[in-house]
Amino acid sequence: MNLQQLEYILAVDELKNFNKAAQRCFVSQSTLSVMIKKLEDELDVVIFDRKANPVITTDCGNEIIREARKILQQVSGLRERATNAKDRIEGTLRLGIIPTISCYSLGHFIPKLIEKYPNLEIQVKEITSELMLAELRSGLLDVGILATPLENDDFQYEVLGYEALLLYGAASGTAKFVSDNDFNGQHLWMLQEGHCFRNQTASICEVYASEMGQSPIHLDVSSFDSVIQIVDTLGGLTMIPEAYLSKMLPSQKANIRRFEAPIPVREISLVSYRWQAKWRLYQRMSVDLSEYFGQLYSTHHLRPSELLVIPSF
Repeated sequence: MNLQQLEYILAVDELKNFNKAAQRCFVSQSTLSVMIKKLEDELDVVIFDRKANPVITTDCGNEIIREARKILQQVSGLRERATNAKDRIEGTLRLGIIPTISCYSLGHFIPKLIEKYPNLEIQVKEITSELMLAELRSGLLDVGILATPLENDDFQYEVLGYEALLLYGAASGTAKFVSDNDFNGQHLWMLQEGHCFRNQTASICEVYASEMGQSPIHLDVSSFDSVIQIVDTLGGLTMIPEAYLSKMLPSQKANIRRFEAPIPVREISLVSYRWQAKWRLYQRMSVDLSEYFGQLYSTHHLRPSELLVIPSF
């Protein structure tokens, strides 16, 4: 017995004609007749009186038709629920995000996700990159937003955007773009150990600086606000991500200088370890976040040759 046989007997019962029923079911009359006869033999009953014209459903056949209709309605409902489930996002999402991204983005995209997925419980954890990867691997987090590429191929990730890195510090003259001389003799203030942004800052310094200045103060802070205050007070330079400009004062923005192409950028991605377990959610989330971060970063219109991805590890 199969669902096709049940559909065939419902068609014959409604149309009272084997030929018309076959046309509705898009099969030949012989195929439909054979399949119905197999069903009758399996159930050891006669469902239709074929000698009558039009075809008559037997008393036993009427009972079988009623049950067949219930079964097909249940199957239709099951298919509908499965279809709806494909479009419904619900459950719990444990999301990690590194502090140097959450400081300017968390309050913007989380409300949008809550509005779009009202049945989804979102648990957000601000965490450094290395700890995040460990928690993704152990299953304590489902997905994470951090800087890539990663050295470990065990992780699946979708690039959300490329964020330009900017130089902050009192400029000598009116130059708006970075030159090698900007670094010479200047102390470069960086975030504390453990932040991948510190590694990226050091990498840029190796490219542009030939002779850096020294400071008797050792800074161990975890926020751009703190680093910028130090630069404003003691001088020197620091690096900030482009989107952090939205949190800065107009007087501070005047101390920003940009790099010319190829522009140093950090690659921001949505990362997962066991992505198969929540594949649909992961894919939908990557599309939504790509749209958000794509609008946030000014580099979306640039060619790959105009970008220089700075490694974070």
